[in-house]
Amino acid sequence: MPTPTLKQRLFVKEYIKNNGNGTQAVLKVYDTTDPNTAKAISSENLTKPDVQEELKRAINKEELQLNTLTQELASVIHSQPIKGYTGADKLEAIKTGLKLHGVLTERKVTTAYTINADLNKLSKYELIELHKKKTLETQHILDGEEG
Repeated sequence: MPTPTLKQRLFVKEYIKNNGNGTQAVLKVYDTTDPNTAKAISSENLTKPDVQEELKRAINKEELQLNTLTQELASVIHSQPIKGYTGADKLEAIKTGLKLHGVLTERKVTTAYTINADLNKLSKYELIELHKKKTLETQHILDGEEG
């Protein structure tokens, strides 16, 4: 199996530093300032077996092992943050490690609405009232999820 190039190794380091943001990693390591080009390079890098192996090696280091991250998370919960870092800084770093292990994933919420009315047959007043009602219902749903 081929070994990763210097830029690919640097990409992996930056990928981890940037919370798994490949585009930002490419912008720091490669000779491009175009986000679209960076996204394409990142996507290509992450499919290469040598880059995947380098990423596995990096996250298998002691400080990024899953059990180390969970222990650190427990200690953050029970202690004061170290000087120079806030609790939020440490939690963000732990969150990044958990994402790299595939334990923590981004959650996307999809809401579907079905309106059982032929909108073309409604009057302007009925459409406005229906819009107000659905807007209010939507806001209640959003407020409930945030709280």
